[in-house]
Amino acid sequence: MRSKLLIAAALVAGATSPLIAQTTVTPFIGSMIPMTSLLADTGGTGGFRMQAHTIYGLRFTRAMSPSLGLELAFGAGSGSMQAASTDVIDLDFAVYFADLRARLRVAGDDDTQLGIIAGAGWTQFSSGFFDAAHEADEDTQFKGTVTGIVGLGFQAKVSDRLILSFDATDRIHEQGVDAAGLDTDQYAKYLQHDATFTFGLTFPLGN
Repeated sequence: MRSKLLIAAALVAGATSPLIAQTTVTPFIGSMIPMTSLLADTGGTGGFRMQAHTIYGLRFTRAMSPSLGLELAFGAGSGSMQAASTDVIDLDFAVYFADLRARLRVAGDDDTQLGIIAGAGWTQFSSGFFDAAHEADEDTQFKGTVTGIVGLGFQAKVSDRLILSFDATDRIHEQGVDAAGLDTDQYAKYLQHDATFTFGLTFPLGN
C-alpha cells in the first residue's frame, strides 16, 4: 500500500512540477489614466470625469509556448473623480480589477522581447459618495463593467530568475454611473479608454 502511495505521489509531483516551473508571478505598480469624461450635461452645465489612479497588483503568467503566455491579473488602487456643476469638487475613489490576458511575443528573444497583449476583465470603481447615494436610492450606483484590454508589453531579463516588465495597455469599458434620468438626451455618455502603465519584476514560482 505504501509503495502505491509513493508511486502516486511521484506521478502527481511529476505532473505538477512543469506547471510550477513555467508559471511566473509579477508584483506591479502603475497608473491608470482615463482619457475621456464619464458623462456630460449637453447643456454645458456640468459632468463627471475620472482622474488618474495609482494601482498595485499581482499578475500570474503560464507559458503555453515559447512565444505565448496566458495571464491572470488582480489589482486595486486609489484616485479621484472630478464632478463639475456650479462648483468643481473631487471625490475620493477606489478601483478594483481582475483580468485574463494573452501575451504574444512579436519581437526579440528570451532575454529581451516585445509582446502584444489582449484580453478581457472586470473593472469596479467605488466611492463613499455613490455608496451613500445608493442607500438613499437603489437605482443610483457606480456599477462594475466588463473591460476589453489591448496593448504592448516589454520584458528584459535581469538575471536567470528575474525579469523587468513594463506594460502599456488601453482598458476599454462603458462608464459606470447609473442613475435615474441619465437615459435621456440631456446627458452624453462616453466609452472609457483608460491608458494604463505598469512596472513590475517577474520571477518564477517554485525552484
